[in-house]
Amino acid sequence: MNTFTTQTLISAAEVQKLIRVGLPVTDDQGLEVTAVSHDAASVRIPYHPRQLRPGDSMSGPVLMAAADAAMYALLLALGADQNEMALTSQFNCHFLARALPGDVIADARVLRQGRRMAVLQVEVRTTARDDLAALVTGTYVLP
Repeated sequence: MNTFTTQTLISAAEVQKLIRVGLPVTDDQGLEVTAVSHDAASVRIPYHPRQLRPGDSMSGPVLMAAADAAMYALLLALGADQNEMALTSQFNCHFLARALPGDVIADARVLRQGRRMAVLQVEVRTTARDDLAALVTGTYVLP
């Protein structure tokens, strides 16, 4: 059973503010936390031509940044006071399809959570195409 469901949820706007204060580069990226719930979070990084790699595909670092931000957003939403100092301890990214130019959308969900660790999964796509560009799993160490 996921113990997150008993915690008080904070809003997407509050999570976005925490992320932007703690990691100011997310403000430069235009990162938006678009939704949070007890078992999921979504973020969006608006498209900019600087995000493209040769061949007009979205760069891997942008996709991975969105995935990591989505996982962190979910943890913050579920307990900012406990999870603000959570750290990524494992990050595994499978690039599945060419990410066409467009806003990057990352949807995170909790796979398993314990007292000291949370395992999450993220589906990453762009607004230019519906299929997944990347599938990410990550583990966060909880303080």
